[in-house]
Amino acid sequence: MKQYRITVISALMVFAIAGSVLCQELASQVEESELSRILKTSGSLLLRESHYLPDVAVVRGNDIKCRVLVVRNLLEVSGSGREVYVGFVLVIEEEYSERSAYVDPDEIEAFIASIEYIQQNGTATLTQPMAGHTRDTEVSSEIHYTTKDGTVLAAILSGGKLLFGLKVSNLADWVFLTDAGVSSLLSNLQAASEIVSQF
Repeated sequence: MKQYRITVISALMVFAIAGSVLCQELASQVEESELSRILKTSGSLLLRESHYLPDVAVVRGNDIKCRVLVVRNLLEVSGSGREVYVGFVLVIEEEYSERSAYVDPDEIEAFIASIEYIQQNGTATLTQPMAGHTRDTEVSSEIHYTTKDGTVLAAILSGGKLLFGLKVSNLADWVFLTDAGVSSLLSNLQAASEIVSQF
């Protein structure tokens, strides 16, 4: 148990250091998801329909809540524009705040493919440096997938074990997913993809 704690603490430190640099980079790069944009649009009469999915278990802290949100703009005249917006929503309760992010339909398949790729090839990818080196150097590698709204899925190797980290939004803290949490996230994204395909 002590070794497990040391492994998790070490991994958290790696994510914290990389995360602070990444946050600064992402703050200037993050776009706004389409669903996030429509929810903030003033003068819109919106019908919101939530499809709740199982929580995603994390190693420490509150589990991540997931749902698919379908939004209809009731004032949009049919044929003149888009009436229905849909997306996958991630929400986490942190110590002093709630963080959430929206994943647009065009990002869901890439999110699924990223998790599947990491599960199948993550260890091999992370243990083979891209750059050759002539001196003794330490190599630290991470795999990242980022959505428009700032959700970051990351994978690292810690103590020979592949760990998945998730940052719900660019303002949220990093959390590590349990093995069951990774499976739940993948299953939730697949369910979201099925709902999205109806629109």
